[in-house]
Amino acid sequence: MKTADVLQAFGITAPCTACTPVTEGHMHLTWYIETADGSYVLQELRHAEPAALMDNITMLTAHVRDRRDVHIPHFYPAADGLLHEGRYRLMNRIPGEPVTAAASPAQIEAAGFAFGRFDAALHGLEGLREVYPGLHNTIAYRDRLRSLRLPVQYTQLHRKAATLGEAACSLWEQQRSGLLPLRNVHGDTKGSNVLVHGTDAAVIDLDTAGKGLAAYDYGDGIRSLAQRAGVLDRERFRAFTRGFLRGMPLLSEEEIRSLVPGICCITTELAMRYLIDIAEGCRYFGKAPEQAAARAGELLAFAFEILAQEQMLQGELQQLRSRE
Repeated sequence: MKTADVLQAFGITAPCTACTPVTEGHMHLTWYIETADGSYVLQELRHAEPAALMDNITMLTAHVRDRRDVHIPHFYPAADGLLHEGRYRLMNRIPGEPVTAAASPAQIEAAGFAFGRFDAALHGLEGLREVYPGLHNTIAYRDRLRSLRLPVQYTQLHRKAATLGEAACSLWEQQRSGLLPLRNVHGDTKGSNVLVHGTDAAVIDLDTAGKGLAAYDYGDGIRSLAQRAGVLDRERFRAFTRGFLRGMPLLSEEEIRSLVPGICCITTELAMRYLIDIAEGCRYFGKAPEQAAARAGELLAFAFEILAQEQMLQGELQQLRSRE
């Protein structure tokens, strides 16, 4: 890739002063670009249907364009569309830092609000394509886990995941029976996908936006930002919950009750994915089997903790809701 040529295709003529590869993320190749005129994020998409990704983003950005309370990247057009040569895309680099579990409760509340408001802003948007089929189909992951043969040293983890996997399918069973709606959601609400700058928070990595459960967006935010080493941080749980509830006022009573179970469900799903990846050669997460197993173990410990505290956390969530 000749960086200058790609930038010029997007109308950026100022000389590139820095091009830094970004090693986080499992999908696309990403670089931070610095020029005399501004900062950008350049990506080479690794997806079977990159045009479908950008069609979704075009619809999404048009839908929220007039929302002053939703901050997302701006994508630059090239002469041949939003994708140059069918695989490169360019967006502005938004000021701010990714949020981590070590962030202040105020920053974590801002992250919760940003994700909640993003989901609320997508209400009524029709036509998004399913570009990552089965992304959060917990039932499918459970069934794959059942059929796997893992090395003997992972037998105990496999059993724990299988046990929790049954409970983790509960929300999808409720959705299939009509008790929970599918909404347009972000789909990957980890801390690295929200940037906080002062009192502002911006949501990034929009590729996974589409139909899903609001409880999974909430639950993944808690998993990412309110736990350390498998232990729930109650102060950060309250902070993220306050923000998410304030940002997403459209939830039904059934969806409100699904939020805390959503923490356990999405956490267990991720643990199952790590174990599946071990069985399939560690191709997705890029971790050694021992590292993937340790991560799965930490996730399962956190899921068990949430399950044990579910009633108490439900009560706390309802108290926080009554104050909003």
